[in-house]
Amino acid sequence: MVPTPPRPRRAGQDEGFVAQRHELVRAQWNLNFLRGVYIRSQQMDLDRARALVHEAKRQGPRITWPWWRRLRSRIASYVHPPQPTLPAPEFYVDWLSQQPHSERREANGTSEKILLVVVGEDNDQTQRSIQSQTFSPVATLTFANFTDFARGADASITETTPNWISVIRSGDVLSSNALNELLASTTASTAGIIYADEDRCAGALRTSPQLRSPSVGPHTMWSYNAVGYPHLIHIDTWRTFDGLDERFASAAMYEFFLRASASDTSFTHCNRVLLTRDAAQESKGEPDVDDQIRALESHWQQLGVEGRALPGTVPGLVDWTIETSTPPSVDILIPTRDRLDLLAACLSSIEEKTAYPNFHIIILDNDSVEETTVQFLQETKHRVVACPGPFNYAAIINRGVAAATSDVILTLNNDTLITQPHWLSAMVGALSLNDVGVVGNKHVSPQGGVVHAGVVATPDIFNVTYESRPGFDARYELASRDVLAVTGACTAIRRDLWTALGGMNESLEVECNDIDLCLRVLEMGKYILYLSNVEIIHAEKASRGPSLALADNIRFFEMWDLYSGDADPFFSPNYDFAMGRVSCRITVAPSDVTGFFRHEPTEVLGHKE
Repeated sequence: MVPTPPRPRRAGQDEGFVAQRHELVRAQWNLNFLRGVYIRSQQMDLDRARALVHEAKRQGPRITWPWWRRLRSRIASYVHPPQPTLPAPEFYVDWLSQQPHSERREANGTSEKILLVVVGEDNDQTQRSIQSQTFSPVATLTFANFTDFARGADASITETTPNWISVIRSGDVLSSNALNELLASTTASTAGIIYADEDRCAGALRTSPQLRSPSVGPHTMWSYNAVGYPHLIHIDTWRTFDGLDERFASAAMYEFFLRASASDTSFTHCNRVLLTRDAAQESKGEPDVDDQIRALESHWQQLGVEGRALPGTVPGLVDWTIETSTPPSVDILIPTRDRLDLLAACLSSIEEKTAYPNFHIIILDNDSVEETTVQFLQETKHRVVACPGPFNYAAIINRGVAAATSDVILTLNNDTLITQPHWLSAMVGALSLNDVGVVGNKHVSPQGGVVHAGVVATPDIFNVTYESRPGFDARYELASRDVLAVTGACTAIRRDLWTALGGMNESLEVECNDIDLCLRVLEMGKYILYLSNVEIIHAEKASRGPSLALADNIRFFEMWDLYSGDADPFFSPNYDFAMGRVSCRITVAPSDVTGFFRHEPTEVLGHKE
């Protein structure tokens, strides 16, 4: 059984609360803007800025929209260019103090037994962390490698009769309450797999946590082990998949999680940092890439998928591409209004670079008036569809799809350039997967910076960029993976799915219409897939200039209930985006083996609260 992605929540439409929710969304949207200003700036008039933020916190959503607008302008006037070190936003002081990372919770059953397996040589720190566990009973076994464990696992399980199995690597250090925390994260005694977050250490210094998403995307697992360590595997789940397969040697654990992620196995994320690993041993903890590729190819064979897998650029990462034997027809839709310089360069790059054999280009003309553009559109060999009227991106694309005849629709901005011959083949190949509804790709600026690597909700909507990336796992940055959404600047979708969805929502005229489409695709049980190995150049805003469609943003957040909880199933709730920068909402205090997971408030605006 192929798993379906978590479905996004729609906002309630009770008429009695519509007006109240409208004002709340406006206020929240602007609070997030203010938070972003703090993350971006370290050269701010701290006294005046602190006073403004305290006033904002005190007033909350009760104040008027004009007041928010004036406050935003005053805050922005204090901002200087961003500095390398990011201060924590004051908005999160209360949030940080309430985080349960240091709380000890009781497990859901006292009769649970855990078999804890350590793979590799004996390690004093690992053994001490196991002995300090507050949960019991725990049986511990040490194996030389994953192959030995796979061979002897059945006998060990029969001898110890555990309810749960946990595998860690030599050198891993568990927090003293790790097993208790993992068990307490589920209310179901038959939960399939529970997993948590981890971090790295360099001596006594803790590095940024490696934070995992609430859900395990099956296509993310093709790129790297998204479950990782620490984890608990229920004995029923272990037996369902016949444990580890010794044929895959160092990648046996990865291959097990591959099989589980492609089924209806329950995955539960414990939102806590429960394990640390010495950064110097990082490479030793990852499987051999040849074993990993063999495991993935075997998994594809079972699924009936044809693909090509190569070693990634960092340990533990696989670079993969899906292939299709019968290339479907593709219509590439390019909206434009004048700006012939951009359009001509975009068309030339498609014609010169694209190796895909079966595509057509449709230019969607939104009232071009410049003489050179009008003449070009009259003489071009490509089909031109007139889309008159005020600019409404959703309506323009809908009209283009209505005129299209191909099996696959690909929307492409006129301010993009194609650089790779395989770009369209890779996107169409990924779209051929039965459980994938929309495919996007990596966008880089003309200067070479990554400006889009998927879309996340934190709960505001942001493009993933690498302008600043504290806390990101390098594999996450470089992986093809399941995401909440991708930008419509380059998006592939099957035409029959587009028709079933009713196309883009034309009430979202400029912004968020592509995100809304992706959320509705998720709602239908299809994944949104981001391909990191497909790269185009995108000169953002070059076509129409900067736009801030506040009405579209407000309407979008009134449709989708993103502010009421953890909205993004594929992005850790402990990461935060603001104005293009990434920050980590938690810090792990440096200390000794038994205490370094104590959670401490982050220094804010030059003082601690």
